[in-house]
Amino acid sequence: MRRLDTITGRSEVIDVPCGAVLDSKCPPCAKRNRQLRMAQCREGWHLDTEPTITPDQPNEEQRWLVEFRADMQAKRDAAEQAGDDTTDLDAVLSGLR
Repeated sequence: MRRLDTITGRSEVIDVPCGAVLDSKCPPCAKRNRQLRMAQCREGWHLDTEPTITPDQPNEEQRWLVEFRADMQAKRDAAEQAGDDTTDLDAVLSGLR
């Protein structure tokens, strides 16, 4: 790939991997891809079935934060419908993200 500096007019060649998997097309990229596939097989990417991933149960603090955020969002929505200023509630909600 060739890069041209529009200010100075100087150009330079930048090596960018093409991602070829055939040795006849690009030996360095094919070798890199072959090594990647071998590493994936070693790590178990070739398994017939997907491993089951079960998320951890939320702890008390996480449950409290979700409930608090929902309460603040409900207060903000009610204030907006009533035409009140929501700046303070917006600040609280942005801090909870």
